[in-house]
Amino acid sequence: PALQRSWCGVAEAFGETGPAAFFCLRHPPPRGTCAGSGDKCRWRSNPSITFHEQRALQKPASVEQVGVQIGGNVQARVRDQVAPSVQVVGVLANWPQISAPDMEDGRAFTESEVRAAARVIVINTVATDRLFGGNDALGRDIQLKGSPFTVVGVYKASASFRSGGEH
Repeated sequence: PALQRSWCGVAEAFGETGPAAFFCLRHPPPRGTCAGSGDKCRWRSNPSITFHEQRALQKPASVEQVGVQIGGNVQARVRDQVAPSVQVVGVLANWPQISAPDMEDGRAFTESEVRAAARVIVINTVATDRLFGGNDALGRDIQLKGSPFTVVGVYKASASFRSGGEH
């Protein structure tokens, strides 16, 4: 019920302005530091979107795609190359339809890989340079938090409005 009321208000507002895509975030875009508690970090108690909610958001005929993403910073390792803190974002297989990456090599992951929780990864050119010295990364493994993920694609890094830089 609350989601439906919110959706109606959002649909009316966006219908008037005409955007083709928008983001619903668990938290506000970064504006300074969050010391871990207090008024600045109240968003941390906001629940993450569920897959049930993702499917509900996609029901109106005017909605073509709804994506879900979750992320954070982790250590990445390729043999003796270590990046102590890289941004990792987990997305659904419809990621290319929502935010089409400029693929340089390989492919995005498939729906069946997502359903099977396959350990595959698509990285950007910055990660390729830092972890593989600019060499071919396809088919090679990256350790994230000690678990191997096989590179299936490489996309061109670009400035991101939401991240404020390379993403």
